[in-house]
Amino acid sequence: MPEPKAADNLIVVVGNIGTVYDGSSRTEANRKFREYVKQSKETGCRASGEEVTLFAGGEVILREYRPAIHLPGKTVLLGLLRDLKSSIGDDYRASGCEDEPNPSMDVTIGWTPHSGAWSYQTGDNSFTGGAYGHPVWAIITLDRKVNSKELVIDIRNQLLDQMY
Repeated sequence: MPEPKAADNLIVVVGNIGTVYDGSSRTEANRKFREYVKQSKETGCRASGEEVTLFAGGEVILREYRPAIHLPGKTVLLGLLRDLKSSIGDDYRASGCEDEPNPSMDVTIGWTPHSGAWSYQTGDNSFTGGAYGHPVWAIITLDRKVNSKELVIDIRNQLLDQMY
């Protein structure tokens, strides 16, 4: 890693915030860098789960914290889908499937990537409910005959597709 020259402009950038320092003081740049790396590793901060990068003269000098992504577990999702299948009533139809012969329901999985927190809800919810308290969502149609293992893959792919 190249050591910045005294005349290099130093910039600290935090993922979802942007530039938090732009100047020539190595001491101040390091202080800001450490401060935001600490916040990145905590929960409940604006910088939670965000990458922190220090640039000198346009070159990356330090990059910290690429947080782990904690997807909902395959086994847990599979169990959820199997339980929900058994609760599908004969008269249930997912949105857009009102004329279909197979009973079905809408299921929304909400997920917060870096904390791993998630929840679900069923039915046409018009963007209200527990799943929508999370920044990332997967929406599926569940019917009694669908392959639950394939839906688990679809759910996890939908969630990952919305990352960054």
